[in-house]
Formats: sequence, C-alpha cells, structure tokens
Amino acid sequence: MSTSVSTQRLGITELGTGFNIDFNDAWHYAIQGMTRSGKSVLVYSLLAPLAACDNVRICGVDPTGILLKPWQEHPGSEYRHLGGKDLQHAADVLASLCDEMDRRIQDMLAAYQDKIEVFTPDLPLLVVVLEEYPGLLALAESYDTAAGLKPAERVQNRIKRSVKRLVQEGAKAGIRLVLIAQRMDASIVGGAERSNFGVRITMRVDNADAVGMLHPSATPDDLAVALASRTGEGVFQHPDNGSTIRRFKASYASYDQYVDYVRGSL
Repeated sequence: MSTSVSTQRLGITELGTGFNIDFNDAWHYAIQGMTRSGKSVLVYSLLAPLAACDNVRICGVDPTGILLKPWQEHPGSEYRHLGGKDLQHAADVLASLCDEMDRRIQDMLAAYQDKIEVFTPDLPLLVVVLEEYPGLLALAESYDTAAGLKPAERVQNRIKRSVKRLVQEGAKAGIRLVLIAQRMDASIVGGAERSNFGVRITMRVDNADAVGMLHPSATPDDLAVALASRTGEGVFQHPDNGSTIRRFKASYASYDQYVDYVRGSL
C-alpha cells in the first residue's frame, strides 16, 4: 500500500484541463445528481484511489450498502454503517466520529496546533461518506415515528446533530465529508453547513432551483449548462477557482472496476 494521499483526477474540464482534487486539502465535498446522471460513477472514481492509502480510513453511512460494501475488510469498520436497518447504530457511528474529532481537537490544543496536516496509519485522514443522505434521513424519520420516540431521543435528530458538527468542525481535525444526494434541498443541508462544502459538484438535475441551491453564484448560462448535462457530465466549483463554475466530463469507472480496485488493494 502507498503511504499518502495525493492529487486525483475526476475528469476533464471544458478548458481541457484536469478536474483535480486532493483530500489533503481541508474542505468537504457535496455531490448532487439525479438517478442515471453519472453521479455514482463519479463517486467510484473519487473513492477508489484511497483504497491504496494506508493513512486513510473510509467511514460513513450507506443506507443501500452498495457503495461502502467493498470496503468491509478495510480498516475503519467501527466508523461504518451499511444498510437501512439498525438506524440507532448509524447514529452511533456518526456520534463516534464526533468523539474522535473531539479527541483530535484536544490533542491539537495540547500541541498548540490549529489543524492536522500530516496523516499516518496511526492518525489517518477520515473520509466520511454519507451516501444518499436524504434517504437516510427519511429512513430515520420513519423509524422515529414507528418507535414513538421523544424529540431528544429521535435518531434523525442525532444524525443531523452529528453531521452538522462534522461539517462545521471536522476539516481541521483531518475529517472530510462526502455528502451525496439527488438534490441538496434546504431541508436536507442548512445554509450554515452548506457554506462549509468547498468542492460542490452537480451532475444532471431536474430543475434550476436544485442547481442554485448548491451553486448560489450560478448565472443563467451556468444553469442552462447544468440542466443540459448528459450522463457523466456536470458542473463544479472548487476553492482554487473562487466562485467560478466549470463544466466537466467525469472519468469513467464501472462498479465492477471500483469493487475490484478496492478489494484488490487489501
């Protein structure tokens, strides 16, 4: 296995340059797109290279289990929940990530550090994947209703509280969120949290409001481009480009290729 995270190419921009990201950079990722927009293929390309890094742990909650199943034998299982059952465990996993974040921040304070910049197998980068986050919240709401839980006990509230903390405080502690949804409605991700997502990616969506919610600076031309995107195409914003919105075509990785690479990196 390699020992460090490095620059990854997710695709090619309309300028012919690479759409590159680096998980060493302290920002979070928001990805939205309809079914069959190419969103899943993009996420495979985003996560697969991390399988070869022994200073990274893939964490998070995946209600379907499809995205995170290939990682089941990789380190970090205590920070993963797969499937739509036992939602108390899903909330526990996210709470445990908050506990680890707090522990790291206390260590940073003791060492007079303001952020973690070097990652090792003993202090790994934690990439927290929230697959189909709106679906997770809907499942949690149904669970809470069926169980007749009081507000303070509700699983959905626990999940939202943990995610809010991880988004707002996690980057400096070596935590990167990858939040995936068909669309980033305000009811799913509040404005305060949304502002902390540095890399914002929109594949094909069904209306301009969805684009504007994630990309408030989008011009009418940007909206038209986003809505006309074909499968595997989209627009993105990256802190290196300021508020500029770029078009891109995603690199292709099938699910079989993703599974083979992740499992083959053990």
